[in-house]
Amino acid sequence: MDLKVQFVLIFLLAHKVSLEKYEFLKFSVRNNKNRINELEEQVQEIWDYINSTQVVKASKNNVPKSCKEVLDSGRNISGVYNIQPKNTSQSFMVFCNMELKDGGWTYFLNRFDGSVDFYLDWEDYKKGFGNVNGEFWLGLQHLHELTSDDGKNELLVELVDWNNTKAYAHYSSFAIGSEDEGFSLKVLEGFSGDAGDSLSVTKGMKFSTRDKDQDEGDANCAQLFGGAWWHKNCMAALLTGKYMRETVELDQKNKVMYWYTFRGTQYSLKEARMMVKPKTSKPRIAMGQTLMCNFFPNRYFQPQLPKHCKDVQTSGKTISGFYRIQPQHSTESFMVLCDFETRGGGWTYILNRFDGSQNFYLNWSDYKAGFGNLAGEFWLGLELLYALTGYEANELLVELVDWDDKKAFAHYNAFSVGSEREGYILRILGEYSGDAGDDLSISLGRKFSTRDKDQDSSPENCAVLYSGAWWYNNCMACQLTGKYLKTKDSTLDELAGRVMYWNSFRGVSYSLKQARMMVRPRRENLTLPHRN
Repeated sequence: MDLKVQFVLIFLLAHKVSLEKYEFLKFSVRNNKNRINELEEQVQEIWDYINSTQVVKASKNNVPKSCKEVLDSGRNISGVYNIQPKNTSQSFMVFCNMELKDGGWTYFLNRFDGSVDFYLDWEDYKKGFGNVNGEFWLGLQHLHELTSDDGKNELLVELVDWNNTKAYAHYSSFAIGSEDEGFSLKVLEGFSGDAGDSLSVTKGMKFSTRDKDQDEGDANCAQLFGGAWWHKNCMAALLTGKYMRETVELDQKNKVMYWYTFRGTQYSLKEARMMVKPKTSKPRIAMGQTLMCNFFPNRYFQPQLPKHCKDVQTSGKTISGFYRIQPQHSTESFMVLCDFETRGGGWTYILNRFDGSQNFYLNWSDYKAGFGNLAGEFWLGLELLYALTGYEANELLVELVDWDDKKAFAHYNAFSVGSEREGYILRILGEYSGDAGDDLSISLGRKFSTRDKDQDSSPENCAVLYSGAWWYNNCMACQLTGKYLKTKDSTLDELAGRVMYWNSFRGVSYSLKQARMMVRPRRENLTLPHRN
């Protein structure tokens, strides 16, 4: 069957459930790096084809105008949805955030790993670029359509530095002009937040790119500083600048992704998001709720969430992707990546690595809370791993891929991690099976160690010595948090043991191409005693 036909059929099947499942089309091929560009183009062609025919074309009245309307309809899970702002002839896909500050936010910029080049031309910024499941710019035309009711939208800017310190800037009124107006920053009022106001200086300015200079400076600011923006002369923020690591050299000043009043012009931020939503003057009442719900915690009125990905699968979901879960003993819900295809499905990812875009040499607080992005490389977090496995034993599946695309796996029929007070100890590790070799059993009973929290049995700090974080013994036989080299062999002696490796599968000097770790509840339930 032709690949495009396959994608059409998959799309139609997903659409039958709900249009938001379109996100899984893109996500399901994310790891196939050799063909991702081709597949993305084909998916876009199919989407354009669907929008130009009556195959599954919905009535305009049935398509929400914004993420806020999606939320008000009762869909409260962040993800990709189809919207159609009023006075527009076409719908389009957006990423909606349903958790932040009462939810209903539509992302128009998202950056977190530097995987997308933002130094592009006017047409690119007009139409948008990137992938809504990764880094992207939604497009000036869509941004104008979303904010054409002058001043009736809010703007939220969220920033994260390399110490994972977060800051935000909120503007109570925001609007972008039309293309004839140069997509000018038409309305910007009512700043609040702890990031500082680095945007008001550009109020009224037209948008400029490297090939369309509309700023007030003598030079083209977009060319001079390597990014497109509402440049004045030139700017106090540039969230489209070059993605680099932390503080940069003086010659890179103003050329990185920065927000002047949060870390200055020489500090390249780790993450940046910009999002809009319509203003609201009354409490939101979702479908199936009453006004009384606004006075009590949401958990008392919302249906019970699945406890893990296996529960999601049991409920009838069959498409791998992002779902919200809440383990039985957890007070909070959270988003996870579920795999429903591998070895019977129902797996929850705890580690995913495939391109080296995410730095894994981080501190205890990072490993505790989790880091990365579910649509890319990530570590779920030790606290969430404890919530999943601390009260009942799970299975653990480790999947590995070398640079010849040969795959191997290690399966353990029982797996449990202790609490933070126990040092997130590898409390239970059951019987091994697989063809990768058993390189984890040596870590049984060991606490988790990072570069700033040494809990191993070695005189040295293994995490520092081998540039990773793990359940180190003295020190280890595997390390899936090591350096990603983008080549098979770390021939230099000083890199041996410091790469992402599994000793029994290619040795300590072989940096693997892909690695993922996943858990699911055991078929035979094993309840564990609670430990504080």
